[in-house]
Amino acid sequence: MAFSLDYLWRYVVAGVALLLVASLFMSKFGYLVALHVWSAILILPGAIVVNFAGQYFFPSRTWAGDPRRAKLAGWASVPVIWGMVVLSTVFEMEPRFLKERFGMIEACLIHIAGMIIVGSTLSLALGWALPPKPPVKVRRK
Repeated sequence: MAFSLDYLWRYVVAGVALLLVASLFMSKFGYLVALHVWSAILILPGAIVVNFAGQYFFPSRTWAGDPRRAKLAGWASVPVIWGMVVLSTVFEMEPRFLKERFGMIEACLIHIAGMIIVGSTLSLALGWALPPKPPVKVRRK
């Protein structure tokens, strides 16, 4: 659980830094903050599951003694998650099946939530893909 919270903390900090820059150019700052908080709440359960799976399948690649995994996953997650959302808007990727089933607003919310979860999972997989740190060799004279 600590690995997931460490990742989430870095995701929130990276997002706030990006939002501060975006606030210079956009007037809907409160809307962006609400989206970021909603995404942080949304990715926590998935982050816990991915980290437990990572501990199970890669026991030698622990995050306990290797903070670079959380740094990479947390900082990379903001451009991956929000890049996916922006690209889907630019390329007009419509969730047709969801629109027919639920309606326009609900379909868009479900579609964006799915992209946020997939982007978070990809970022965490990137953190787990880092090879273990080699042990430090001490030379004695």
